[in-house]
Amino acid sequence: MGRYMAKSGLCPGLVLCSSAARTRETLDIVIKELEREPKIKIEDRLYLASAGQILRRLRELPEKAEDVLLIGHNPGMHELAFRLASGSQGGNPGEGPGKSLARLHQKFPTCALASYRIGAPWKSFEAGDVELTAFVTPSDLED
Repeated sequence: MGRYMAKSGLCPGLVLCSSAARTRETLDIVIKELEREPKIKIEDRLYLASAGQILRRLRELPEKAEDVLLIGHNPGMHELAFRLASGSQGGNPGEGPGKSLARLHQKFPTCALASYRIGAPWKSFEAGDVELTAFVTPSDLED
């Protein structure tokens, strides 16, 4: 996934990562592939956090924060990803963002990446302020 991010020009300036060993291992693998190393915050409160807890954490980000990568756990990550994407503007479920939304609804596997464009300040953004730009799973990247 790190290689995909680098090839796609996705280079976070900030990473929020759960303190769990497996999420830190994922972080180590991903950042080795990136063009530049981001600022990293390892946070106990992201360990098994619910969608609501993760959303509250995101709303605490400073407004200058751009290109944030969140590494956490299901079911909270899946629930938040779907909640945000559900408010996303998209086409019908057979194509484009609509197809990504349908896939995201079914499953958010380990090391999946949901990318969003947020059109509101961190402190107040809601699902309607978010556009799902991509949903990529490891199986999408198998060659």
